[in-house]
Amino acid sequence: MFTEPSFHNKKNRFKLTEAMFESANIPAMFINKSGSLSAISCAWSTAMIVDSGHNYTYFVPVHEGYVLDKTMARFPVAGRMISEVIDMYLQTEWGINVCPDYEI
Repeated sequence: MFTEPSFHNKKNRFKLTEAMFESANIPAMFINKSGSLSAISCAWSTAMIVDSGHNYTYFVPVHEGYVLDKTMARFPVAGRMISEVIDMYLQTEWGINVCPDYEI
């Protein structure tokens, strides 16, 4: 079983399948989108999944366990931008300079 991102295209899926069947000699495989698996993990077959990562936030509608590809949306506001805004607010309003653990 493989998971793939919601905006994964068919060309990449075909390359993965070809490599697994030819190189790894597997008898069968199943590829599913992460939005669908997120809904199923919460015991819902129909849901609106909001997946916020480092660079993008994805809105993935799932109906009866299937991702509705034509209605997915990607928004360029996510973790990195939100962290930068919070850091800037802490520095300008409160005078707090946040130093990550790896810089100490």
